[in-house]
Amino acid sequence: MFITKVSALNAGVYQCSNSTDWKKVLNKIRLHTLDVISQCGPGGENLTLTCVLTCTKKCDQDFNLTWSGSSQNGRQTGSVVENNSLINRQIFPACLTGSEEITCSVQREGAVMASKKWRSVKALQTPAWLALPLGLLTCAAAGVLYVYMKRKRNKDA
Repeated sequence: MFITKVSALNAGVYQCSNSTDWKKVLNKIRLHTLDVISQCGPGGENLTLTCVLTCTKKCDQDFNLTWSGSSQNGRQTGSVVENNSLINRQIFPACLTGSEEITCSVQREGAVMASKKWRSVKALQTPAWLALPLGLLTCAAAGVLYVYMKRKRNKDA
């Protein structure tokens, strides 16, 4: 089985069966998903990172969500169960402007079972901010070339 771009909708129980006898189950696989969602408040205040472990039916009680890698002190809420998900939030007083990397980990009996990293990105580091000046520069160069060619043609005539 191969699942690309796993989302919370993919959480569930999957069964492996023999191709000749679909009713005979060879193996069952429980797939839980882990995601980190970020939300920045208006004016760059209050960044909320939400770590969500979506379980097949109900999350085991020995699962624990933890945060690591934060250089700024965020306020961490305790893990809460909502439907078939275990949720933990970390709240920062302001949106992170540097290149930060914060990890949410699922622990079971002290061992890390899975983790997901969240990265903050400086606005000027995104490809869109590189493409915009390059596009404007290209348009300006094309405009200058057009005016030059038009003037040259008028002089030659």
